[in-house]
Amino acid sequence: MCEHPQAAQNSCAIKEHRKGVKSKMDTLSLILIVIGALNWGLVGIFQFDLVAAIFGGMSGVVSRIIYTLVGLAGNLGHNHVVPQAQPSRIHAG
Repeated sequence: MCEHPQAAQNSCAIKEHRKGVKSKMDTLSLILIVIGALNWGLVGIFQFDLVAAIFGGMSGVVSRIIYTLVGLAGNLGHNHVVPQAQPSRIHAG
């Protein structure tokens, strides 16, 4: 909840909207990462590319869009897997 004075309500609403959009993007990214993982598992085990089979071969436009989205999702989703580096604190003793 936002507990800012009236003058800051618009700022608060914008922050809440961004939080919702980020959550939806995270969900979409996770779905695409799972699709990619399942597809590569099928390729590795059975030599079967499900995305290509459904969307018209590896060179099909829709297949290439799916592959691109999965790649982008993997790159965006790495923030959830790889912890962000924290600045080290050096204490003078």
